[in-house]
Amino acid sequence: MTHVFALVVRFDLPDAAAAQAFDELTALAVPLILADEPGTLVYEPHAVEDAPLARVFYEVYSDREAHAEHERQPHTMRFLAGVRALVTTTRVELLTPQLPTGGLAAQLAGDDGNCTSVTLAPGGNANSDASGVAL
Repeated sequence: MTHVFALVVRFDLPDAAAAQAFDELTALAVPLILADEPGTLVYEPHAVEDAPLARVFYEVYSDREAHAEHERQPHTMRFLAGVRALVTTTRVELLTPQLPTGGLAAQLAGDDGNCTSVTLAPGGNANSDASGVAL
């Protein structure tokens, strides 16, 4: 069985000018990625709450080859070259698919399969909380 290939990338920027330039590069690259890369299933850039000089990208590809193809694209190479000149640190985390099999995952899904909010109390006990998930 083939699983999707997913990763999270965090970029830390030194100042507001670099963050603005990063956002401009992102605005140019993302439409091309979404339009021209059928193996790129999700490509979502995010700002980080309470960290105005950080950006996080959540990326999902149909497989590892689709990610390699993404990396070979001219628009991706231009984006990464520009980003390298701006960032202070980059952290890449590869994600492994996990199937919900019970426990907290079952509580999150609820009886109807929809996600609910859960707060993890000290010791890992799950408690429902309408305000969201607190870890």
